[in-house]
Amino acid sequence: MINETHDQHATQAFEEKFQSDTVKHIAKTIAIDPSLNRKIVSYQGNKNVPGFRWMKYKEGFSVELVSRLLGSIDARNVLDPFSGIGTTPLVASGMGMNATGIDVMPVGNIMARVICSVANNLHAKNIIKYADGLLDYIQNGMKFSTFTHVRITRHAFPPYTEIELAKAKAFINKVRNPDIRLLLNFMCMSVLEDVSYTRKDGQFLRWDASSGRSTSNKLQKGSLPTLSDAISQKLHDVICDLPHLRQAYHGSNPNIITDSCLVQLKKFKNKAFDT
Repeated sequence: MINETHDQHATQAFEEKFQSDTVKHIAKTIAIDPSLNRKIVSYQGNKNVPGFRWMKYKEGFSVELVSRLLGSIDARNVLDPFSGIGTTPLVASGMGMNATGIDVMPVGNIMARVICSVANNLHAKNIIKYADGLLDYIQNGMKFSTFTHVRITRHAFPPYTEIELAKAKAFINKVRNPDIRLLLNFMCMSVLEDVSYTRKDGQFLRWDASSGRSTSNKLQKGSLPTLSDAISQKLHDVICDLPHLRQAYHGSNPNIITDSCLVQLKKFKNKAFDT
């Protein structure tokens, strides 16, 4: 019993010393910046930023933070192995750096590619032309009676929205311009929460009782907008943001990779990136 107590005290003393030494070591590498706040260091700072405001994506860095950090170092080749919607590679590329972003989730990579397309390959007149064609087809095109579901989409939309989504998919599939097709797909994808009975709350998906699903959540979204109305608003945002995106990202071409960084990092040469 005495030996056991002695061992416990010795272990505790070692852990306390280890923690103290670790804290002292780490403290030497940390600088306090009072100007940094929650808005800057989280995605909250992107809520009104052109391009990045197009989709509700809460897990990410703000453009302001990335710009500040990259502006404080001398780097030419930048890698973000968990790039999300591409904030780091887009900002780095816009600053004249060679940038690569890797993320396993296609959703974020689609948004990053859309911002590049709008900044470099698309013009307002062409965007409006195809978006108007999409809206007209949703309202007046051939009615599609079936909507292909995955498990999580069942009961997520009103019946009329399912018809609108099926029409939108049919129209977009006929668009030959890959940049326009990518943008239209993104516009539909980015408004799905707005036109559905669901809302993402952290890592959970909450359901409005109007969906018919049995749920204990008290989510009440009220009247849902039509897909046409939601896309019209998104089109307005895209056209308004286009001049800024051209100024910030014209000529930039970050390498956006959809895969696990554990797979991709093995393919890069040693010291291929500065940061």
